[in-house]
Amino acid sequence: EADIQAWGDRFRCWGIDHRVFYGDTQNIYDPCWQQFRALKEEVFTDGRKIDLQAVDSGDGETQSAVYDFCETFGKGEIFPLKGLRVTERTKEKFKVTDLPNYEYLSLFEIYVDLYKNALSRYFTQEERFDDSDYPDGWHTYANSYSDEYFRQLTTEQRVRTTMPSGNVKIQWVQHGRNEAFDLNVYNLDS
Repeated sequence: EADIQAWGDRFRCWGIDHRVFYGDTQNIYDPCWQQFRALKEEVFTDGRKIDLQAVDSGDGETQSAVYDFCETFGKGEIFPLKGLRVTERTKEKFKVTDLPNYEYLSLFEIYVDLYKNALSRYFTQEERFDDSDYPDGWHTYANSYSDEYFRQLTTEQRVRTTMPSGNVKIQWVQHGRNEAFDLNVYNLDS
């Protein structure tokens, strides 16, 4: 899947298009990968191209295919990424790890909870009708976005749990497919 977004000052975001590419994602020569690759060369009506930077390495099933796909672009062009939950307090937003067996690739590991928290704040803001006064992080989506996309965008919730020790644990809990939320997290990071 790909979510094409435009970004402005103060994390203002415009969702332009959401696309799903069906096929054998374990085979980088499958048409789904070629359709995804074509995004990088697509020119929009304002003359701009997409700045495709990272591809989610997935849940492990398609990881090596993602690595192989990213490597076909050469050094520093497109990176595989992996979302990591924050298990301890860190000021880092990501870390970069060299991938053995790949000459040109490094894996970007992103601490997604930090971005999920920011998106959650952005998505719960009240709408304002004065266009010049939108709050930081305001998102606007094209009419072509589906109801399913918005279900996936809101499927994760922060849950607060009190452990038997009395410590409080706060974590994101997923209730269904969450690809749209992940796409927004990774777009925010880019």
